[in-house]
Amino acid sequence: MSCHLNNIFGSTMKTRLFTLLVLFALGNINYAQAQWQVIYPPLPDSLNFIGWGISVVDENIVWGSPKINIANTVYPPTSLTNKYYYKTLDGGKTWSWGEIDGVTVENDAGEYWFNAHLCGVDSNSAWVVRFEAFGNDTCEIFRTTDGGDTWVRKTPPFEFTTSLLGIHFFNQKEGVVWGEEHYNASVPYPDGYPGGWRIICFVTGDGGDTWEKALLPDTEDEGIMLAASSGIFDVIGDHIWFPTTKRVFHSGDRGKTWNASTPLWTNRPVMLVAYRDTLCGLAFSDRDLGFNVVPEQFKRTEDGGNTWATIDVGDWPNIRIDLEYVPGSGGVYWATSPTHTALSTDNGETWSFQTVPEIFWFAEFLSPKVGWGAGAKHPTPSTSQLVMYKWIGDSLLCQPCDTLSAAQEIPGAGVSVQVAPNPVTDRLFVRINAGQSESYTLRLTDINGKTLLETAVSGGIETPVEVSGLPAGVYWVRVMNGKGEAVAKVVKG
Repeated sequence: MSCHLNNIFGSTMKTRLFTLLVLFALGNINYAQAQWQVIYPPLPDSLNFIGWGISVVDENIVWGSPKINIANTVYPPTSLTNKYYYKTLDGGKTWSWGEIDGVTVENDAGEYWFNAHLCGVDSNSAWVVRFEAFGNDTCEIFRTTDGGDTWVRKTPPFEFTTSLLGIHFFNQKEGVVWGEEHYNASVPYPDGYPGGWRIICFVTGDGGDTWEKALLPDTEDEGIMLAASSGIFDVIGDHIWFPTTKRVFHSGDRGKTWNASTPLWTNRPVMLVAYRDTLCGLAFSDRDLGFNVVPEQFKRTEDGGNTWATIDVGDWPNIRIDLEYVPGSGGVYWATSPTHTALSTDNGETWSFQTVPEIFWFAEFLSPKVGWGAGAKHPTPSTSQLVMYKWIGDSLLCQPCDTLSAAQEIPGAGVSVQVAPNPVTDRLFVRINAGQSESYTLRLTDINGKTLLETAVSGGIETPVEVSGLPAGVYWVRVMNGKGEAVAKVVKG
């Protein structure tokens, strides 16, 4: 059995989908200019939901996959399966929940199944990957295109026993799933690392009708410690990253081909990753698989994962479970745990901490103003109530630093662009104010019009441009596609 059993989740009863008016609750977490609104969606108490993985589509649409409180339940749980989802389409004013129909609940051997990860695409479309966690690992994938009323099985073909633990769709058609397969059952299973297991990925370009194995580096005796959820993997445009028991895997072409970093730690897994852009990111490892932070547990890359440097973060409270970058913030990261949240406004160098009024498991941000979290309240050890957190505070911006969020918007013909910092010394960040599905050409030229760099970029994300090797002077950043063009003047100091 693979090593993600601490992240399984199940449920207890079949119910029908209905819409519930939300009740807003009133705990606010205050950092300087920071504020969460705590929301208790009034789902039936009998479901015993715990807020677990969430998928934030936009400021109004949030899908969630609950965990079930299994306190005081015998092992294996004889009445627990997880086949539910919940969502809001109006920014948390109303909520609905329902059953993922057609899924395996219990097989002939009495083995139970759980949602590993849910990915929302829009108000009607979502994907869920499920696995069987108490016996021979296997999995299945389901898709809805009608808001959750019906679900269709879209599972890839497997050659070996396989546990798929994460799924992401870039649009309605293109998606990737990843996990681990048991290719050699005769290999012993050492503590903390999966013997006879290796990483596996499948990609689809037709909405899951067909799947192909992705091209991976050698991954023998390498697995995944945690079922995917917010903060355990990261996506920027066409790029996606996820951690394994040894390394950080990265794809720049929507999962078709992958590369991997060198091992980040000795005999310790990489647990969480969060990327600011395609070059800069943080990784977290847990020394004792207890999620207790010690100074050597954070590392940072500034060259796309080729090298990693340890960050000495000093003494922390019991922070664990989630690590998130705030897109467009210029360097703000969040970390969460059941009892605390941690905030860094300087790219992970220093952190501030705050206790939370209710358990806080995961958070996901789309921008400095749009963020959601999920957690739980426990009236008794064996009962749970879903808790959602909605960011209502001021914009989360890097302090002090020049950020794209604060940069002037430069309009063009059919498109606008932001650049920061300006003047610049080493690395420039460019954001095209459009959706991530929009593709553009980014061209950097000198004052005479000579092209120094030309690359394809997506709208809505921060694109780093290395300029440290250029002489001081005036340069032009031009972004263009068939719909429009914008030009920004940049001064290199």
